Amino acid sequence: MEYKEIKKSSMKFIGIGKDTSVQKCRKDCPVLWKNFMINYKKIKNYIGGMKNYGICINANEKECTFRYIASAQVSNFDDIPKNMEIIEVPASNYLAFIHKGKLSKI
Repeated sequence: MEYKEIKKSSMKFIGIGKDTSVQKCRKDCPVLWKNFMINYKKIKNYIGGMKNYGICINANEKECTFRYIASAQVSNFDDIPKNMEIIEVPASNYLAFIHKGKLSKI
């Protein structure tokens, strides 16, 4: 998968997340994206058009687990839709993995 290193300022996101593992993420992540795409229009203050983000947090290297969040960038956390969560990502250098094509192929 193509990737690039980018420097980003702090960002706010609203999305749908799930605790998963390296072994289960190939099954879990496409389901999250499908659910997110059905519900993303409920998000207020959405910025970025159809540019969405998959965010991995709370990595546990010993158990190979992490939380994955299918999300959209927002300008603030006003009016968070039911069953969605928030995450604020600090300014830093990041690796951005670029996916082009059908979600089923992510």
